[in-house]
Amino acid sequence: MLTIFKSKKHLLGFDDRWMILLGIPFISLLVNTLLFGHLIQQKSYGIFTSCFPISLYFTALYWFTFRELYFYVVKKYPLNNDFKKRQSVTLITIIVGYFVIDFLGGISFCCICMYVCICMFVIYKKKCLCFDFSFTHSIALCSMK
Repeated sequence: MLTIFKSKKHLLGFDDRWMILLGIPFISLLVNTLLFGHLIQQKSYGIFTSCFPISLYFTALYWFTFRELYFYVVKKYPLNNDFKKRQSVTLITIIVGYFVIDFLGGISFCCICMYVCICMFVIYKKKCLCFDFSFTHSIALCSMK
């Protein structure tokens, strides 16, 4: 079993795996609805087929990264009087982590998309649209469809 799916009940006080199972798809759907609600009003439902996988990918990436970061910080600063240190370290790493994840996650997502596009072309002789290398650019690409 992967360590990211192990229960952290000893740190949180409850088993958060059910929140992962329900939260990631829900937040992904919420982000799509908030960003592309105007397309739903125009009866353009392509956001659920082309943009939802991007949203799901990045939501899971952020969720698991920041979850593990939180557990690391709680283990490093476990005392109640370490609260300000914990909050400061968490805030700084979330701000920096956002940009790092957006860049590196975008590159890895682009590689996955390019692989799928190449496979689609080789197997089915169909061209497909590859997404740009960051979540921000992927949003712009999806909204142009």
